[in-house]
Amino acid sequence: MPITTTTFLRKDNKILLAVKKRGFGVGKIMGVGGKQEADELIEDTAIREVKEEIGVHITKIERMATVIFDDLYYKDAPERVPMYVFIATEWEGEPSESDEVKPEWYALSDIPYEKMWSDALVYLPRILRGEKFEAYFRYNKKNECVEEWVRSVPEKILARLDDKSVGLPEHEPITPHKSRVTARAVLLDDDGKIGFTCVGQTFFMTPGGGVDDGELIETTLRRELIEEAGYEVDIISPLGRVVEDRQWGNFHQVDFYYLCRTKKFVGTAPTEGEIEKDIKTVWFRDFDEALAAIQSSHSVFVEEYKEPFFIMRDCIALREAQRVLKARKLGRGGLRAHNG
Repeated sequence: MPITTTTFLRKDNKILLAVKKRGFGVGKIMGVGGKQEADELIEDTAIREVKEEIGVHITKIERMATVIFDDLYYKDAPERVPMYVFIATEWEGEPSESDEVKPEWYALSDIPYEKMWSDALVYLPRILRGEKFEAYFRYNKKNECVEEWVRSVPEKILARLDDKSVGLPEHEPITPHKSRVTARAVLLDDDGKIGFTCVGQTFFMTPGGGVDDGELIETTLRRELIEEAGYEVDIISPLGRVVEDRQWGNFHQVDFYYLCRTKKFVGTAPTEGEIEKDIKTVWFRDFDEALAAIQSSHSVFVEEYKEPFFIMRDCIALREAQRVLKARKLGRGGLRAHNG
């Protein structure tokens, strides 16, 4: 499963597109990008590919979307291709033609969608409006799109955390920069109880985990809730995201939070490590009880440096969930599932 990037350079009211000169999609107009290399951060892939293909060094880039192309036929075989879409707004150098592509600037009002893959008409206007989302496209053997959907991801920034804001002494970074994205849930059952993952009987955290390369955030969320809590769920609403910059480890993490409700219990299959750490799901009667438990959390199984980040981000997400539920009740919105 190749993981790919495409990057659109934007300045003023113009966007840079490129004609593919060889290989898959030859003759199509698209963004600039290519395949991720082993052990390469996806942002670094985007920057490297732009440099290799049009001779420009990007200095400011933002990830806008994750797009999954399913059953995309290449050399008579269907492939599942995840693509990360970026917008670049600052760079060094001028775009130039290469053996791979021929770049050209277009006015935003004059984008030649008829010369692009048909899916571009679905996702590119959203990106140009500044939206962030996940999209899915499934194809037939003629590479015609037969199924598609687009879902927004939590855009609201609930908090930006660093060592100082969580009460830790500031540190000089001691390791190479690392980054991670997680999907986490404030999980409710039919009685309104709140489910948390308990580690070693004394540490409580929202269920969830890391997004694998090429995986949609919602897919991660559903997978993690089955693995950790044993439940299939309905997603009620995106809550927002917490951005963590842990200086001590030079670690950047974005936690996407959702409000979810249990739908069906399917059971768990804990690993030996999870059994050793006594990891299980516990339920609190209400938000006050859950907040009190989180704030008193401590465990030998959780690194001491990470504890205040885990505690603060979950408290913030819990309070946001409480606010959303209150607003829904006042608006008589209930707990209908969120469909993106």
